[in-house]
Amino acid sequence: MNSEHRNKGMPEVVIKYAEKNQKEAIRALWQEAFADAEAFADYYFTQVYPENRVLTAEKEGQILSMLHLNPYEWQFEMNPGHPVQLHYIVGVATDRAYRRRGLMAECMRRALQDMEQAGEPFTYLMPAREEYYTPFDFISVAGQRIWEKTDKAGSWILQKAEKPGREDGESESEKLVPPWKARNYPVRTGAYRRRLEAEMKCDCGGLIEWADSKGYAAYGFEDGDPKTGPVIMQVYMEEAIEEKKPVSDVIEETVCPALYKRYGDCRIRYVEKQPIMLRILNLERFVKLLSYKGDDRIYHVQVRDAICGSNQGRFCICLSENGCTATRLSEADEAEYKVQEIAELTEQLIKDTDFADALYIMEIV
Repeated sequence: MNSEHRNKGMPEVVIKYAEKNQKEAIRALWQEAFADAEAFADYYFTQVYPENRVLTAEKEGQILSMLHLNPYEWQFEMNPGHPVQLHYIVGVATDRAYRRRGLMAECMRRALQDMEQAGEPFTYLMPAREEYYTPFDFISVAGQRIWEKTDKAGSWILQKAEKPGREDGESESEKLVPPWKARNYPVRTGAYRRRLEAEMKCDCGGLIEWADSKGYAAYGFEDGDPKTGPVIMQVYMEEAIEEKKPVSDVIEETVCPALYKRYGDCRIRYVEKQPIMLRILNLERFVKLLSYKGDDRIYHVQVRDAICGSNQGRFCICLSENGCTATRLSEADEAEYKVQEIAELTEQLIKDTDFADALYIMEIV
C-alpha cells in the first residue's frame, strides 16, 4: 500500500510511506517538532519505529511532513478472544518552512483512507490541540489517567511497608487487565511490558511488580527529574485482585512503599490528563464493538463522511444489550432517517453507550 499520491497545491510533492532507511531524516523532523530528550528519541527510534509505518509528504527526497501509524492489538469486551488491530496516530509534524500548505491534511486523509481500506474500525490519537483534528472528524472520548505527586489533601502518602513491590520479575502479562474495570484496551503481552519498561527508563523510572507477581505499575518523573517525585503512569493486575479491593488500596500497599524505599516521602494522586480523540473508519465494524445497557434503541441515519467513503449512506443502527449493529439500507428504503455527519454520529454513539468509560488508553507513543 505504498502507491504515491501528488499534492494538488504542490504537484512536486509526493505523499508516500517512508522507507526504513529514511530513519535519520524522520528523526530529525521529529526532534525539530517535539524536541524530545535524546534518551526518549533513542527509545522511540529503536523500540517503536521499526514496527510502525510513517506516511510522508516528500519533495525530491526531502521529508516535509509526516505522521506515524503505530500498531496495537486491542481487546474489546464485545469481541472477546479476537484481538483487533488498530493504529495509534503519533508524530504529526511538518517542517517549519512548509507549514500551512495543506501537506498534513493530505497525509491525514490518505492515512485515514488506507486504514479504512484495511478494515480497521477506528483510529485514535492524543492531540496537541483538539482543533487540529476536528476538521478530520475526530472527537474527544477520554482522558489519560495517571497518578502524580501533590501536597493536596486526599492524596496518598508514600509510607514504609514490610513487603513492598519489587523491581524485578515478570508477571504473566497476557493475563493482566487495566484497573477501573476497563474493558477495551491494548493487549498486554510480554513484549509490550518490556517496551514499556524501556520507555519508563527514559524518564528515570521503571516498573514495580506486585509482591506476588500478579501485576505491575509503571512510573517515571516529569522531565526525567527524580527531584519532582515519582509519577505512576500505568497499572495492570489480574482481574481477581480488583474484585477484592480498590485499585487505590493495591497501590498503597505495594507500589507506594516501593517508591518510598527508593525516593522517600512524597504524595501522589489520580488525575485526568490530555484527552484522547477517536475517528470512526468503518461504521459497521465500530458499532459491533459497542456495549449497551438499557432498552433497545433503534435509529435510522443518512451518514455523511467526506473522507471515508464506506461510511456514506443510510444505516439502521440498533443498540441492544445483546449486541449493537449498524446495517446498511438501500436508497429505496422508506424508513424515516436523520442526516448526520460522521463526527456528530460518533458523539451520539459515545453518549448513548459506555464505550468511552470502558476505554483504557495510556500509551504516549
